Amino acid sequence: MAGALFPIPAGSTIVGRSADCAIVVADPSLSRRHFELLLQLDTCRVIDLDSRNGVVVNGAAILRKRVRPGDEIHAGDIVFRIEATVVPPLPLYPDTAPTLEASAPPPPDGSLLAALRANVQRDPAARLYALVDGAQAFELAFGGRLMGHDVYSLFSGGLVHATAQVGPILVALGDPSGFLQKWIAAMGRNAGVLFESAADLDTLYAHLRGIFVVTDEERTEYFFRFYDPRVLRVFLPTCREDELREFFGPVHSWIVESDGEPKYSVYSIEGAGLRHRELTAGAAARSGPA
Repeated sequence: MAGALFPIPAGSTIVGRSADCAIVVADPSLSRRHFELLLQLDTCRVIDLDSRNGVVVNGAAILRKRVRPGDEIHAGDIVFRIEATVVPPLPLYPDTAPTLEASAPPPPDGSLLAALRANVQRDPAARLYALVDGAQAFELAFGGRLMGHDVYSLFSGGLVHATAQVGPILVALGDPSGFLQKWIAAMGRNAGVLFESAADLDTLYAHLRGIFVVTDEERTEYFFRFYDPRVLRVFLPTCREDELREFFGPVHSWIVESDGEPKYSVYSIEGAGLRHRELTAGAAARSGPA
């Protein structure tokens, strides 16, 4: 059966050697019901079903883990590899012509905007993005579109345009000058978060959807509002190393406004832990472990 391709439909797919499994591999090293693949939207998780020989993903034994394209699942003596059907992001308002200037004059020395500009896009391979909460600041995301930036909803299918004004909106920033001016002006409204990534758009979009649409242990699906600064700045310091690496994925850094103060927190992974830097007006960035 080497090289056999098994399509994974939405919902639950059981893999094992029993004839009642959705994917049957008659190998004695597999349990009758060895593991489950749970596909919801474009997020896939593998769950060990108390198998005799366990489940290993990319060399690490697991009980439950999200898997991505390219990941290998070892069950007994059998190796499965996850392949993907890419769900492309659908742009919002693609026919809206830009009417606002995207660039802006250099910010005053010592200003918060100057500190923010100086501490983003230091890696030439990375690109700056904004993830705007449409329910809090839809006009900020639409303003980005009027500046010529591409914008996308994290919802898919028929929900894209219906939820544009209440859901998370991804703004892909080229020249961020004018947009960052508006971003700082929106401080205190919990409008969303900034982040940097060098990944291609399809990879990044799939990752963001994967951390937006999540399931709990009872397999109840819900939306994780990680793009709310009040949520992200509390969530990140509580994560273990493996949780941080899964959450960050292709994201280099998250940039989050602080609570009640005119400053930003920049979170990245350093070694086995979370690194935290503060950006304030009139001062150099301060850094340390979170």
